[in-house]
Amino acid sequence: MRTSLNLLGWGGLLLAGVMLLPLALALFLQDGEQVSHFAYALLWVGFGSSLLVATTRQPHGASAPSAPRAAHWVLAALFLWLGLPLWGALPLWGNQGLGFGAAWFESLSGFTTTGATVFARPDDAPASVLLWRSLLNACGAVWTLAFALCILRPLRATGLDCKPWGISERDPDMVCALRRHVGLAASLFGAAAAAGAAALAASGTAPLWAVCLSLSGLSTGGFAPTGAPLGDVLSPVALA
Repeated sequence: MRTSLNLLGWGGLLLAGVMLLPLALALFLQDGEQVSHFAYALLWVGFGSSLLVATTRQPHGASAPSAPRAAHWVLAALFLWLGLPLWGALPLWGNQGLGFGAAWFESLSGFTTTGATVFARPDDAPASVLLWRSLLNACGAVWTLAFALCILRPLRATGLDCKPWGISERDPDMVCALRRHVGLAASLFGAAAAAGAAALAASGTAPLWAVCLSLSGLSTGGFAPTGAPLGDVLSPVALA
């Protein structure tokens, strides 16, 4: 339980880092309302996650933990999939008139990459909100890949050799192991998403839409910056 809560704290800190991107976009666009939403959310997520990490860390002098089993990783994944969408909902809460239930649903849908949304007309949403929705999709995909590696590799079920990245099959420290797996998954996903966004932008797609579509498309999350069929708003080159 302590380790799962500690992982949730580290996950929140990573999410706070990702939250800097829509905040920077809102600052660039001089959107004061969105700056307030994301700045307050960043403070709460950063403070709450830091407190969680500090209060659940392994006590000094404690015996070394045994290598985690698949069941330990499943429990940790359950904590993160229930907890991180709560953090992710904070920038959306009160934004565009969303109550907390609607904001949590949007965040949970983003993390689980299901594609369900409460935005009937995403076209009317601010740019920073559109970016945040796609980043939630991306975070969900990265966490899914990282946990898949954590759960399956000790069972020798992946056939993937991660030794060149310094990742062992059975690392007794779950926090360090998950951070390494998240780093690997985020690097691979980020490189692919950047290539996809560049290709979309080169085909004439607006830069923000290119980034959002690349993140959501690669994660299979389904969040789009528009409610219209993509075939009606994108060029044939981009659709190809």
